[in-house]
Amino acid sequence: GNKIGFGTRTPNICQSPLFPIFPILTTLGSMAGPRERTGTDEFAPPNSKEDALGFDSEHLLRTENIPFDIDNWYPRLAAHTFESVFLPLSRPEARAIVRYNWTVHLHRGVFTAADATVLEALEARLDRAIEGNQAMATGGCFMRLCGRSPKDANPLDRGRIRREYQAALDALGPAEPTSDPQNSAISRSVGTTSTAEADDAEGVAEGASGHSVEDQMLAAAKVGVMKCQTGADVMSLLLSSERVYSDMLDWLWYGEPEQVVLRVWEPDLTLDFEFRLYVHKGKLTAISQYDHYTRYDHLLPLKPMLQRRMIALWETLHPLVGVDSYGMDLVYLQQSDEIRFLELSPFLRCTGAHCFRWGNDVDADVLEGRRPFEFRLVEQTAPHFASMFTTGWDDRWDAAADPAPFWSHYQTPTRRRALGLRRGVAQLSRRVSTRAWAIAATTMAAVALGPAPTPDPSVRAVCLVAAGCAAAVLACSATALGPPTNVGEAPCTHALFVYGTLKRGMQWNSKFLASGARYVGEVRTVDQFPLVVGRCGVPYLLHDMKGDGHRVFGELYMVNDDTLQGLDDYEGVGKCYYKRPLIEVIDAGSGLTTTASVYCMLESPTAFKTMTPLEMYSLSLHLQCYRATEHIQLKQQLYLMGKDQYTRRGVPHPAVSIDIDAGLPRDHESE
Repeated sequence: GNKIGFGTRTPNICQSPLFPIFPILTTLGSMAGPRERTGTDEFAPPNSKEDALGFDSEHLLRTENIPFDIDNWYPRLAAHTFESVFLPLSRPEARAIVRYNWTVHLHRGVFTAADATVLEALEARLDRAIEGNQAMATGGCFMRLCGRSPKDANPLDRGRIRREYQAALDALGPAEPTSDPQNSAISRSVGTTSTAEADDAEGVAEGASGHSVEDQMLAAAKVGVMKCQTGADVMSLLLSSERVYSDMLDWLWYGEPEQVVLRVWEPDLTLDFEFRLYVHKGKLTAISQYDHYTRYDHLLPLKPMLQRRMIALWETLHPLVGVDSYGMDLVYLQQSDEIRFLELSPFLRCTGAHCFRWGNDVDADVLEGRRPFEFRLVEQTAPHFASMFTTGWDDRWDAAADPAPFWSHYQTPTRRRALGLRRGVAQLSRRVSTRAWAIAATTMAAVALGPAPTPDPSVRAVCLVAAGCAAAVLACSATALGPPTNVGEAPCTHALFVYGTLKRGMQWNSKFLASGARYVGEVRTVDQFPLVVGRCGVPYLLHDMKGDGHRVFGELYMVNDDTLQGLDDYEGVGKCYYKRPLIEVIDAGSGLTTTASVYCMLESPTAFKTMTPLEMYSLSLHLQCYRATEHIQLKQQLYLMGKDQYTRRGVPHPAVSIDIDAGLPRDHESE
């Protein structure tokens, strides 16, 4: 859910010194325990890629889900979802986040002053991103990584959560306790199934606040738990989330860089109006209420309208997705009376079935299209759910459990105040143009120091102070709001030729080349190579057919070790289907020749050799044809084939071949 953190009757790990690492240590065993390593071996993976795919590891789960990450589908579906801003993370930032967790939660002294500098720069970068988006600057944002959101994290201002919750309770009016908390406007069950359940329900009918459980649930639904308004709010979530820690480790161990995604906050988005659609082999098979614990009576009369409108939206979106089987989350916004798209997920047995059950043969037949379409709402609230919710909510937000703020582990209060003052001044400078501040500083200095008729000495002093203040604002603005500095990054020493989706303006340029890379210019290969475009719109340079095709146009970059390693992981070097040989490229203007690395297939499939070659993969072709979800899914299938699916031992991922991408891009087939 966007806002509600549902609790359970489990130990409150927020109070554990191992939070948020405790769940990883207990569920992943040797994969999660940080090894006593030093130097360059500090982040060496505990298992080989082959071994990590051989059990229900976080790496296997993340690998299956990567094709449906938001940075894959957002460019094609942006018009139908909430505005989002992407901030690629660098490897130094990922290392700093992991070392912070190792030091703060596992008491290993590996966090350094350099890591602190990296995190300070990241917080400033987040502030710039939020301040630079008008909707986020005024209304806040929802933070997530590309793969998932940090729902397990601690907000910076936990007191705000308690205040919003209390205000929402007060707005509901005087408490009206009921003897059966399962029956209410928001959560009404058909009835308890046993005397014990009835006794349990009756025992929690009224919370410590004097309000009924139903009122508490309604109030909780109005609290913006995940809402962020500053870079500090985002940093608190990043540094306190087990999910983030786990994804950073997986990246550093096995590849696939992450991004911070800031989505415009939508106050009308509530859990009761979220739904999941199931699509199998191009057919919409089922729709489920997302919150599969709670019966919402107000949904029942809206069901026909919601079904009709969700199906209509799906028919619009399906051609843009690029794959035939997936889960799609939608939300109904009451105030604007519209259905919006939220996100995609893989169609796998490990994907949440919500009101269905994968282990139920009838339900599985519905989801996989062997039975008629169904739209299910919760008909009976889960037994004891009210009790679990109340206990979990109260435990999670107990003031006694408030941790120290994230920054206290690497900043002194004095430094924190100084950085806050600089950011505050920088934000002020955004409201008045830099030119205006410069004019003010110059004018005040001229009055105070110029040869004009001498004003009163006190006026001179005031003008001099004002000039100094204006100059300070300019200095802070240049520091805090200027171009981001790549803190902690190594020098760029490797020449790289890119010819496809990594070029400027294309989908993966900012994610992989925004840091640790320097653009050199446009170049062309010295030798001829065929450049062909596959069905998913991705280009392939056929290196083993040197002498055929054309001299290919592209771009030359200088990159550092971290960036090259990240690109190797993305392109599949080490996964047995891509390589990185050296070729010669030439700058058409200067005539300078450079030896550069290039990514290409290990061996060109026969089906590709007969395709029509191009001289250049253009931006217009990219925007029209590239289908990132389909492209990344094919790459992940090549990596996963033959390995058992997550939580399904004995059920392997099917064998695939890159040959299936041969042929005209899908969007050109009708031409």
